[in-house]
Amino acid sequence: MIDNTIHVCCSTDDKYAQICCVMLCSIFENNKKNKILVHILISHLSDENRRIFINLSERYDTIIELHTVNDSILNGVKFNNSRKLSISAYYRILLSSILAKDVTKVLYFDCDMLVLEDLLEIYNLDLQDYAIAAVEDAWPIKEEHRMQILLSYSERYFNSGFLVINLDYWRNHDIESQLLAFAKRERYVYFHDQDALNRVLGRHCFFLPLRWNCFSVAYRSYKQFILYYDWIQYKRNPAIIHFTLIRPWCNLYSPYKRLYYEYVKKTGIQGFKVDRYPVLKGYYCIFSNMIKRMFASFLMFILRYVR
Repeated sequence: MIDNTIHVCCSTDDKYAQICCVMLCSIFENNKKNKILVHILISHLSDENRRIFINLSERYDTIIELHTVNDSILNGVKFNNSRKLSISAYYRILLSSILAKDVTKVLYFDCDMLVLEDLLEIYNLDLQDYAIAAVEDAWPIKEEHRMQILLSYSERYFNSGFLVINLDYWRNHDIESQLLAFAKRERYVYFHDQDALNRVLGRHCFFLPLRWNCFSVAYRSYKQFILYYDWIQYKRNPAIIHFTLIRPWCNLYSPYKRLYYEYVKKTGIQGFKVDRYPVLKGYYCIFSNMIKRMFASFLMFILRYVR
């Protein structure tokens, strides 16, 4: 009997539980024809936040499983002191041992996303000899960073916010131990688990269209788009919105904020929490990236007629 379940995974803690709930709600709303099974990786979660996920599960008549991670496995992983992250950021590198052996593929999502498209086609992607499928990151990486993760100038660096993970490949090639070894290596940390994933799997990644990880604020170079159509799809028809720099749950304006709060309402969460953000710093990020995006749009318009 063929199992058509789409396995979805994310990591969270008490700080991001409500945000995680909104992301999952967007998946359920746009995948009503699909059978979704959610795996949430946690260490500690309050009873109040557990109730949020129970309510969401009942609301959409779907299964949400909480997997408690043994943090001791991650003892020694390195962090960038200027970018405070929870240990849960590293949980995704443990997926091949956390999830049951009969789960051969999983879609991993960061919590700070909205999923706006049916996931069946992307889930059924035949990865064969690929360990992972992901989207190229928006930010170019500098020479020291490339040297550290052995990424040549002819190769691309992917963002780990949305991943299609071939768990069979991970288990057959002992990927988890390789990821842990790099994560615990003494080094200057640029992007935590994302660097470990690129170091170990960079040459085994299938790169997806950019619309599958559309950054809400961050500028993307026009050089990342092969066709003008790709640029239009990225702007007008994103499959996944990844909230970067200025998030919609903060006190400032953010692109797609109205859309985000439509999904907040659908979760049934009462008293959704709002983060406070420094006004000047926030709007500097917004306007500087708006200018870059306008410049990129102009270049794509020109290239449309010269290619």
